[in-house]
Amino acid sequence: MKENLIPKVELLKKIWGYSSSTSSKQPSRTLSAMIYESPGIMTLHLERNIKPTLNFLNQTGYVQLDQDWRLIEGASPIRGRYLSASLFKRLLPRWHICLRKNDNYNDNYNSMDGGNDNDNAASLDKAALHTLGLPQWSIGFNDNDNSMDDGDDKKVSHQKKRTKKASTKKPSLFTLAFTTDEKFCQLQGISIDEYKEFCEKEGPKLKFLSQFETWIKTGQP
Repeated sequence: MKENLIPKVELLKKIWGYSSSTSSKQPSRTLSAMIYESPGIMTLHLERNIKPTLNFLNQTGYVQLDQDWRLIEGASPIRGRYLSASLFKRLLPRWHICLRKNDNYNDNYNSMDGGNDNDNAASLDKAALHTLGLPQWSIGFNDNDNSMDDGDDKKVSHQKKRTKKASTKKPSLFTLAFTTDEKFCQLQGISIDEYKEFCEKEGPKLKFLSQFETWIKTGQP
């Protein structure tokens, strides 16, 4: 219990804003109520599941934490169920295919790289290496769609049909984590066949890069 549950609870207290005694605004719900809403998070491995997912969400701007995992003053806490979303099967591949479809990102990356790379796979590898572990995940995205959708299916179903230009917007967290593959592709203007091919081809690379980052930070694969 000392090595498993207690460290998890301490981390959850930080990311939900319970540990800051100087905060001017304390959470309106109790810690036990937050955990009760998503009890599955207590079964996740702290170093291999929770922290890598939090790191991704923090770097992409869906949650705002400091270097000690504490919720930044005034920021909104993330709901526990998002910590259970699969980092390797959903969050990473969905985020990166959105990046690849984003012309602004590609232009910014090519300018930083010093050249034009028309090979999608090569561009992805370089972009993934450039962003993983660095606070650069959101480069190229329009910030006018930084929604922290709380999972209201009605809201998602009533979103206006996106144009090709609008598909470059940053997807809501609910879209990224919980929509079906078909719905995700529809909302982001991506072909389902293209998405499946992307996951099959690039998914293992993204998983390796994320696991490598964890290994560098913790000394454990």
